[in-house]
Amino acid sequence: KDVIKSILEMFQGNVDETIAFLQLNQEDDNETYYDPNKMNEEGANLPQGYMDLPVNWKNPDELEHIKKLVLKVSDEGKLIERIKKCLLNINQPNINDHVEFFSDPKKLPYYFAVVLLLIQNKVELPSGTKSQILATAWAMHQFEFAT
Repeated sequence: KDVIKSILEMFQGNVDETIAFLQLNQEDDNETYYDPNKMNEEGANLPQGYMDLPVNWKNPDELEHIKKLVLKVSDEGKLIERIKKCLLNINQPNINDHVEFFSDPKKLPYYFAVVLLLIQNKVELPSGTKSQILATAWAMHQFEFAT
């Protein structure tokens, strides 16, 4: 019903044009849809090679998987993963996790970077995490970061 209304709107309420559109190529349904098996045949409706992948194409899922492996193997990657889980409230972190990141000068830049990246990418942090970040920042005299 909605489809017919949409098609009627497409033809500005003209019933004859709508019916003609709906009956178009009704006799020969095989020609209406793209058939990849007909690619090299005469009368194919897409140019030859249209569906071929580019020469240097890589499956994005495989690339993301490789990036995750590299990050998880390195010490930095493991730290970033811990910070991310802490910030997204995975495994129920507590304020002690935040204090640990704030008090270690080697971990603090990574902590700031992950927080800022999550905020920049509009990731909504749980309200408990937000309060833990602020409380820890104030307790560690990181007032600039807290604001």
